[in-house]
Amino acid sequence: MYGTVTLAGGDTIDVEFGSRPDEPVLYITDLSIHFAKNQTQKPLIDAYDTAEMNVFAGSVQADGYSGVNPVKENVLRLLNAKYGMVEEDLVSAELELVPVCDTRDAGLDGSALVGYGFDDRAAVYAQLYGTFESSARDRSIVSIFVDKEEVHNTGHSGSKSRVIEYFLQLLAEKSGFPSDGVAYNRLLSGCKVLSLEAVCGHDANHPEIYDDHGGSLLGYGLQLMKLPYRSSKVAASEVDAEFMGRVRNVFNENGVIWQPYSAVSNSGGFGTVSTEFANLNMEVVDAAI
Repeated sequence: MYGTVTLAGGDTIDVEFGSRPDEPVLYITDLSIHFAKNQTQKPLIDAYDTAEMNVFAGSVQADGYSGVNPVKENVLRLLNAKYGMVEEDLVSAELELVPVCDTRDAGLDGSALVGYGFDDRAAVYAQLYGTFESSARDRSIVSIFVDKEEVHNTGHSGSKSRVIEYFLQLLAEKSGFPSDGVAYNRLLSGCKVLSLEAVCGHDANHPEIYDDHGGSLLGYGLQLMKLPYRSSKVAASEVDAEFMGRVRNVFNENGVIWQPYSAVSNSGGFGTVSTEFANLNMEVVDAAI
């Protein structure tokens, strides 16, 4: 369990529980397969109701407590002893349960990596590492990390937030340029963006969703997407041929391994944050691990 809690007095604390080998873990209960006949007959999308994904947090009753829920009381006492929390503090808490496992090499030859949330984590690492290691000092380098992908990137921490524009306005102001009007729009139109995403690697078990002639091959490098596919004509951002050509040439000239990506049109789809940057008149290309 990881997260952040703002306590009644206004202090904010970080929560980390269950990551050490000597700590208990939390888990979401499920039916034994022997009693799951009705569950296994449901479509996969309906088999796990989010309202039923409850966490096992304890079963021991609180000592000397005669109230209606002694197990709950004991859990609250443990939270209070460890983090100084009371029950109402859960209202201002952001807590997540994640699998307890490290990212590991995969395969007998160790040729792949596997880990919880590895797609976004790998993209973030690559972007941050590239920012710190870059020697191209004639242009500003900006790394932007956004949240809320599952709800279409909305909210103040998503890519639709005006915080990106605000940051760029501050950057222009600190650089001695006007932060509004024509000069600011010239700044936006001069931005070159690589939007990092993740797609499925080519899997022989599911050949129906892959284009044999376009990307997704393991070990063949980053995938460049001219048009990230959506299952309907909504929220798509297509890179123009000129910018795709520039990126391709930069990669080729600097030994960056890459491959083109395309998906089978009836396999579903995904959205990317590139639309938000393209709408600001930036040049954007989607890339995927």
